[in-house]
Amino acid sequence: MTTLNSTQPLGSACADNIGMARRACLTVLGSVCVGLGAIGIVVPGMPTTVFLIVAAFLFARSSPSLHLRLSQHRVFGAYLRYADGRPMPRRAQMTALVAMWVGIAASTLLLGPAHPVVGIAIVAAGLAGTCTIVLMGNRQRSRLSKA
Repeated sequence: MTTLNSTQPLGSACADNIGMARRACLTVLGSVCVGLGAIGIVVPGMPTTVFLIVAAFLFARSSPSLHLRLSQHRVFGAYLRYADGRPMPRRAQMTALVAMWVGIAASTLLLGPAHPVVGIAIVAAGLAGTCTIVLMGNRQRSRLSKA
């Protein structure tokens, strides 16, 4: 067997390099997602939470220190607060639902008359979002009460 030195076979050195390259790639992708999430905070219509959840996922697999730093960040950490399975408080649920439906109503009133299919799609997406917020919050609460 060919070796690099007396203690490490050549195959394990290649595996270490692949592992390092994978971690580096995941870290770079996570950093790009954080950047896109930061842009999404100030650009209307661009998602923020999705990019930060993906970044947290990538950092969890590549750099635990960056994952911790992201989740404890004073701005970005707030977007990840309920992604770890903790229940969303009822007040936060209601605030999210009211804000979402105000946006849906405005979008439907502006776009619906000219493009009825778009209006229907907006309302359907709103119903899916409402179900997600309500059902996930209730499941998490019931899971906590049984424990």
